[in-house]
Amino acid sequence: MMDQLRKELTSKRIFERTGIQFLSFNTLYQLATLKRSGSPLINEAERFLMIPDLLRYFLTGEAVNEFTNATTTQLYNPTIGHWDAELLAHIGISENLFGKAVMPGTRVGQLRSSICSDLGLSAIPVIAVAEHDTGSAVVAVPATERSFAYLSCGTWSLMGTEIDHPAISSESLALNFTNEGGAGGTFRLLKNIMGLWILQECMREWERKGQGISYAELLSRAELAPPFTSLFDPDDERFMPAGDMTSRIQQYFRDTGQAEPQDQGAIARSILESLALKYRRVLEWTEQLSKQSFNGLHMVGGGIQNRLLCQWTANSIGKPLSEHCRVTEETIRRDLDRLEQAGRLRRSHGGAVSVKEEQPEIPYRVATELSSRDKIEVISTGGQLAQRSLSFVGPLAERSLETYHVDKLFLSCKGVHLEGGGISESNELQARLKQKMDCCGFGGTFAIKMADISGAMVTEKVDHIKETEAEVLVGLDMACLMNIAGNLRMSQPGVMDVTVKERAELALNDDFLRKAVKFTTERLRNGKKSASEEHGNWEEWRERGRQIRLHTIAHLDYYLNEFVNNARANGVHIHFADTSVEAAAIALDIATHKQASTVVKSKSMVSEEVHLNHVLESAGIEAIETDLGEYIIQLAGEAPSHIVIPAIHKNRYQIADLLSKEAGEILEPDTTVLAGFVRKKLREKFLEADIGMTGCNFAIAETGSMVLFENEGNARMVSTVPKTQITLMGMERIIPSWTDLEVMATLLPRSATGQKLTMYMSGITGPRRTEDGDGPDEMHIIIVDNGRSLQLGDPEFQELLNCIRCGACLNACPVYRHIGGHAYGGTYSGPIGAVLTPALNGNIDEWNDIAGASSLCGACYEACPVKIPLHDMLVYLRRRKVEEGHGNKLESAGMKGFAAVVSNSKRFGAAIRLGQIGQKAVVRNNGISLKLGPLKGWNSYRVAPSLAKRSFRQQWNKLDQELNQEQKEMDSSVRNRMEQILREREGGGQHEH
Repeated sequence: MMDQLRKELTSKRIFERTGIQFLSFNTLYQLATLKRSGSPLINEAERFLMIPDLLRYFLTGEAVNEFTNATTTQLYNPTIGHWDAELLAHIGISENLFGKAVMPGTRVGQLRSSICSDLGLSAIPVIAVAEHDTGSAVVAVPATERSFAYLSCGTWSLMGTEIDHPAISSESLALNFTNEGGAGGTFRLLKNIMGLWILQECMREWERKGQGISYAELLSRAELAPPFTSLFDPDDERFMPAGDMTSRIQQYFRDTGQAEPQDQGAIARSILESLALKYRRVLEWTEQLSKQSFNGLHMVGGGIQNRLLCQWTANSIGKPLSEHCRVTEETIRRDLDRLEQAGRLRRSHGGAVSVKEEQPEIPYRVATELSSRDKIEVISTGGQLAQRSLSFVGPLAERSLETYHVDKLFLSCKGVHLEGGGISESNELQARLKQKMDCCGFGGTFAIKMADISGAMVTEKVDHIKETEAEVLVGLDMACLMNIAGNLRMSQPGVMDVTVKERAELALNDDFLRKAVKFTTERLRNGKKSASEEHGNWEEWRERGRQIRLHTIAHLDYYLNEFVNNARANGVHIHFADTSVEAAAIALDIATHKQASTVVKSKSMVSEEVHLNHVLESAGIEAIETDLGEYIIQLAGEAPSHIVIPAIHKNRYQIADLLSKEAGEILEPDTTVLAGFVRKKLREKFLEADIGMTGCNFAIAETGSMVLFENEGNARMVSTVPKTQITLMGMERIIPSWTDLEVMATLLPRSATGQKLTMYMSGITGPRRTEDGDGPDEMHIIIVDNGRSLQLGDPEFQELLNCIRCGACLNACPVYRHIGGHAYGGTYSGPIGAVLTPALNGNIDEWNDIAGASSLCGACYEACPVKIPLHDMLVYLRRRKVEEGHGNKLESAGMKGFAAVVSNSKRFGAAIRLGQIGQKAVVRNNGISLKLGPLKGWNSYRVAPSLAKRSFRQQWNKLDQELNQEQKEMDSSVRNRMEQILREREGGGQHEH
């Protein structure tokens, strides 16, 4: 459509009326396509609003457009400050569809009264902001001068400036500049430029060929490569497609008669230098079109983390020195010659640097002194040579340090911070090396986890347990016990760790844990309550969800087969795993085949179920959790304690301690600071990862798609950035259609977190296609059984497969709210875990006490969005445990004795009388606090009531006797009176009564 309209109206005419560059997705071409295809949407629409406009309409009821966004549509005429009637008429769209475009800062209205009422707020004014992302970004540029230029650099780049009036000319059209509205009524004169896409594509190509290299090492090699050997135009269209980027770069140099860079460092240098020079050229064009002169360039965006790009861009746009000194070049040259002759400076790379007589730096002097002593061996690590200290720095030096194990460390620094308890180093490379050397930091001694040593210790303990055939493990470190227990279950399922009761006692004595769990579960419960009440017909939707799950599980073989066939047709590799060991082995085999060194993971309870992280790390593959809660407990070496909120048992102070150790500096216990650190840390991991691994909330049978719900955006990064994606999916995750997903998308977020919808909901239908902008090149789905098929056809447990993993039953359960998740001992906790864990393991004996972790109050059933009767299942588990002989023999004997007593009135009466006599020795203040025998568990937390002096039966019998005696006395009195009356009548006496 864009080419068609450019022919009909001419490019010049469109540009003169809008000042906007030609992009095929501009609103002008989208609306023209709808109109000319006969779409009914145009006739049905009442007002044209962009997404921010629509959100503001929902908030205020005011349907207005905003200036910065409106100008980018290529329908707005910036010269007259209104929508262009000629363009609209040409494509057949009524001008009445468009409202006034208000400026940023305009008060549009106020929050709707209904919203204020729901939220308990007073009237709040709603202000339009610069709603185009670049418009707001330019506002944030830290420029102090009136005329400034900015460069937003990353995968793509754009450079421009702010001007008072649009620069619409044949020259700006020819250079493909655009004029977009800015804050304060200004215009953003800018040009889109290629960015780091070329370098990123080269790195991805090298990874595919087994020549992967870290970003830091690549920059180090680029810095050492010869400068300006080969240059190219980054905006050349041959560099736009993905794949084979290095071949196309080298072919460009052959076509232009330039030397071909052969190694990775030289290729990276040619890319960065070409970008820096292109930025200089565009900056010159920007000055030319805006008729301004800039003293420098403000660089913003993710690309500024590339220090070489920043430095070489600064070098390329540098102004001649004479302009700043206001003297002639001859004067400067003469002064430099005199200073060089006097030994005060030396020429270097076209410039000059100061010369000072300096002693070698302290590290070099220390090394020299030590090497002169007997029996002291000085070892050089290797790496990039620092000229002044003659020491080694850089990635190679950092890696070589990993091979050394030392008793003492002498660390130099530039300064010591007494308040912060840390040290400072001004040189970036030196600082990174010293961070690598210092494992715990100044200011205190910290407990740290060293992956290799910790793993070896656990392996040694597990081997010892097997050799001694230990039956019970006892310890105070819950994380250590969970780690050992997980290893034991993978290799020898018969070994048990501490009981639920013992783990619960540890949890009940942990005040921090109880407060943290109580606070979060109450917040989640209240959120669910509000969201379900607001929905209106919640019970009806619960029943709809239950029926969908019942139908799907009843026909699971049909829908699973449909899903597999459609997924394979979409290009997905499907794998089936009968057990957890097999599932982990399949994932490891894929990672090994891809020669993966790093795997990034989004939240997946199935991966926890199959102990995938342990399997990958044992094979030398780094597995990084990217969900914030999962990342925290991974650092802590713990398992998730909640299905939705894995780190529910941690407070922000504990989290700050964990992340401070990871950061190598003290982080404030502020959620924004902590989340910011994790975000920065994980961004690097996303780019480095070879494989992305996700779970699956729902799998759509009719299209072979999988759907992910999340709030942090990490799952979207995991499923789009790495070239290979692996999805672990329980076989019961299937739903028939996208229509059914509407019901589940209504139930799941409200039940899990009290949200109407999670922040991100991603539907994935196979690997990346040619026209897709992102996504994996290869996709694998591992469908896991691991005991699930055992529940099919079981009338007691089949409904267990209906679970949608929302965690609502955990938040409602009074037992979970007191002891948290780790006390349950398995991957899944709370009421669902108490049933699911023994059901999946198929081993009642191993988990014979977990069903007792419930009060059977039924709160879990009321909270469940698909009405799973978990309390009934728990009763059945307890009954089956006893019937199969797994119960406590003493408890069983006691219950039989109790039944024999209470079923016979004489025995019951005798037992009561004996109890009344026997309790006299232990009753204090009408209660029994004796902590012995069967009363020990109860009396540890409360006082048992004493037996009454007289039982109910005794009191009833006594009352019955008293009533009978009163009745007899009354009957006797009445009878005597009647006899007296009869005698009086027989005697002839006539009396009135």
